[in-house]
Amino acid sequence: MNKAIVTGATGFIGSQLVRILLKNGIDVLALGRRPWSNVDIKRLSENKHLTYLQIDMSDMSMLPEKVNEIKWNVGSDCTFFNFAWG
Repeated sequence: MNKAIVTGATGFIGSQLVRILLKNGIDVLALGRRPWSNVDIKRLSENKHLTYLQIDMSDMSMLPEKVNEIKWNVGSDCTFFNFAWG
């Protein structure tokens, strides 16, 4: 795995997973419903391997469009982790 998409990335479990992935050099697309400015720095902080996308679970059908808009390349070796409840 070279890349990962994590829903619920600002929550307790999701943020822990994101930190583990980043520590292992994995490029992470972290999905959360909060604006980046409202994300607790104890949960997620700036990292060259981290891209944050604000999106609500009710808008997940728009995920491919949103990923294209931010020009994040999913690639062929990407794993999806779902920690969003709702």
